[in-house]
Amino acid sequence: MIDKILVLSLRRCSERHYTWLGASKMRNIPIECVEFVEGHDGSLYESMEDVADFAKADGFDFVEEYAVGTTTEYVQQTTASVSQIWNFARIFRHIANGEKVCMVLADDKMITVSFNIISLIVQELRIQDAEFLAFQLLQRGDINELDCEDKGKYDIAEYSGHVFDAIFKKEIPSYADFFLKLGLCGYDESFVLSPEGASWILDCLNTADDFYIFFDHFIHNRLTKDTVVAIENGKGVYCPKEYGYTFVETIMPMKTTTHWAPEGTHHYEESIKTTDVPWGDIP
Repeated sequence: MIDKILVLSLRRCSERHYTWLGASKMRNIPIECVEFVEGHDGSLYESMEDVADFAKADGFDFVEEYAVGTTTEYVQQTTASVSQIWNFARIFRHIANGEKVCMVLADDKMITVSFNIISLIVQELRIQDAEFLAFQLLQRGDINELDCEDKGKYDIAEYSGHVFDAIFKKEIPSYADFFLKLGLCGYDESFVLSPEGASWILDCLNTADDFYIFFDHFIHNRLTKDTVVAIENGKGVYCPKEYGYTFVETIMPMKTTTHWAPEGTHHYEESIKTTDVPWGDIP
């Protein structure tokens, strides 16, 4: 059961706000479950250090680790990317201090199946033996980086036929057992979290002992390791069993708000894809 969907959005990005609401109707998401979380807008800060100072005053000392201005051949830290980690931390604290199981999405992400199905999966996860912490909704990243040890286990035609029969002939005893596995995989920040799961991620952020560029970099390089320990301690942390089991995806190519690729690099054009929708500010 999912009590709330928390959607991270910026006030100036009204096209994302309204597009998300429109797409939600196709996935049977009840509007009373949706709450838009207005993020701190990195474009309103003069420097990454300023963002880190405000985040520290808000109780998140670790944000300064994302504010050192690192630039690589592929990505760069900016005021927007530093604000992003602060905004996610605020959401996790809100969940941790409450009693609700929440889905956390950025405003350019939408679930790919009916909300009722995902709610059923979460209900199954919550009644299993392990204490439910988190359900990562997507394996995002280069397929060569991801945990795909089961690839090649089945001939592709045989495997596809098995999936087809199981779904359309209703032979699935449990959606969770069929589509999910214990663990985290890849970079994606889309989660369903219990209060205990949100608190767990915050603790992992606070005790990080290495350098991470973005929040998704932290997920791939640190949180996946902490997940192994959590599972060994009887906690329930889950992700899709296969790379192609996408419970969430980007709903349309929108202009980036984090400016993650340095200008002049071969990723830059990809990072500034946009659709110009002439809508005004959110009332």
